[in-house]
Amino acid sequence: MTTMAERLEAARVKIDRAREAVVSDEGASPVLVAVVNEFAKKADKAAASLDERVAVIELEQAGDSAKAAAEADPGVSRATRDAVLGGWCLSRDHTHNPLRLDSRSGRRSGRIRTL
Repeated sequence: MTTMAERLEAARVKIDRAREAVVSDEGASPVLVAVVNEFAKKADKAAASLDERVAVIELEQAGDSAKAAAEADPGVSRATRDAVLGGWCLSRDHTHNPLRLDSRSGRRSGRIRTL
């Protein structure tokens, strides 16, 4: 099983690719660029953080904002939107959160999805 640090690093790499896609997409709005840049900053912070719990919460919040911005931006390409949604999926799972600690045991639960 992968460690939390490995999961956060994998998320950071995917989110950085999404940031690169958004920055190079001429149809992306300035708002989307700013929101995804913030998502990438939170991913960098999470990957380097000693307090994984707080870092994951911040990463999830930034990811939710990036997802909403990508879905709402009418000018962004499908490939760029998919890259942002891929980063969001890696930071949050629809049925349970693979990065979050189990509140009862304090252990990390679940697996991170690979897209």
